[in-house]
Amino acid sequence: MLVLVGLLLKFTHLPGEQVVFVVAMSFLAFLFLLQTGLSFVFVFAHVKLAFLGAFSSLSVALSCMTLVFVYEDWWGTYLMVLLTGPLLFISLLILGGYFLSGEHRHTTHRKFIYINILLPYLFIFLLWLAFIIRHEVRENRERRVVWQAPLGFAGNPEKFTRYFNL
Repeated sequence: MLVLVGLLLKFTHLPGEQVVFVVAMSFLAFLFLLQTGLSFVFVFAHVKLAFLGAFSSLSVALSCMTLVFVYEDWWGTYLMVLLTGPLLFISLLILGGYFLSGEHRHTTHRKFIYINILLPYLFIFLLWLAFIIRHEVRENRERRVVWQAPLGFAGNPEKFTRYFNL
């Protein structure tokens, strides 16, 4: 919830935006790092699922920290994206392979996958999507789109020139 408050502050440029967002995402990354270890404690009967949960939680934790770097435009952003991208891709491939193998038939395993793996991936995806939309809106706002009427239209083309800030 605090992450959403941080995003709201960030999008509206209110004071305290950076502190709230960084603290919330850091706390979320810490929780996912804890979940990495807890995957082995709670799912000790199914080793593949425990490794999948641990690897996915580690990639989501690193992705949370990467989002902090990206949103705050800190030095090292590109390095964090280069480290996190392949890790997320590999964990999604492993997750897809796990689904294709058909080993997720048990109700407890499905519940573990949906709550502890797929829900954090969806949250991270939505945060990345919000960043991309915010970045595109900011770029369009910096560019001015000029529409001009034809020269012969009403004798004064400057009168019909419009500037749109998208």
